[in-house]
Amino acid sequence: SQADDAFFADNMYSNWGEICANIKSHVEQYKKAMNIDRASATIEDLKALMQNLPAAKQMSSSVTKHTTVVSHLSKAIKDRRLLDISLLEQNMASENSANEHWQRIVDFNEDRSVNRADIARLALIYNLKYEKAAKGSKAEQLLLGTPYATHVANLRAYFGNRNTNATFNSGVMKSVVSYIKGFKDEQNIYTQHEPLLRRTLVALAQGKLDAEQFPYLAPPTNPNFRPKEVIVCMLGGTTYEEAAMVWKLNADPAAANGMKVLLSAPAVHNTRTFLRALNPEME
Repeated sequence: SQADDAFFADNMYSNWGEICANIKSHVEQYKKAMNIDRASATIEDLKALMQNLPAAKQMSSSVTKHTTVVSHLSKAIKDRRLLDISLLEQNMASENSANEHWQRIVDFNEDRSVNRADIARLALIYNLKYEKAAKGSKAEQLLLGTPYATHVANLRAYFGNRNTNATFNSGVMKSVVSYIKGFKDEQNIYTQHEPLLRRTLVALAQGKLDAEQFPYLAPPTNPNFRPKEVIVCMLGGTTYEEAAMVWKLNADPAAANGMKVLLSAPAVHNTRTFLRALNPEME
């Protein structure tokens, strides 16, 4: 846990690129700490080594543990082509190129090393981004004959019809616009997306949250009221991305005017748990 593992505490919410860079630095620090030329070592050098031996042993254990974990993660990422898949996910969310994105999904589907749950996730994202319920769904056709054959229809039932639906009111449209704006123009193409929750919390901290979308149970008497502590309850579950975002928001007082956020949810979802929620009959 972060209470007894400094490296884990420092990297608990880091992305993959940051973890790789930090584990390299961690190894270099250990090598530097243990670098002693026994042939030319003085008594003072040996005394200093002995004094630092407990810390060196602890660092050795930490280096071994975390390099082993990162090695296993690296192999899984390579075997499952997760960097390529992540890039396509980010591209689909932040760009409009239906034909290109579909062809890349087809290419992934033809690669038997790619996990079928990852294919299902890509197909569902494509359906949300590009397909209308009234038209034939390529995503649905792609998943026929797989355990995820009903997931596109279930996803539509979960979210309802989009754009063409007369009940798709302005409040929902504002949420979608905010969602689309939640993509950062930055060099790290694997972390372009920011959760809608972040924009919601920042707007709340700045006193700009839309009261129609987020009505007060009891409106504040002071029109300039700015909350200092907020509890967010994510019904149905939250994600690790949202948890990391809340942690970073709390760690940076300037990001939300010093407002502190407590994130509460009955579960933390990943792809498999969300796919299972769309079809509870799946094992």
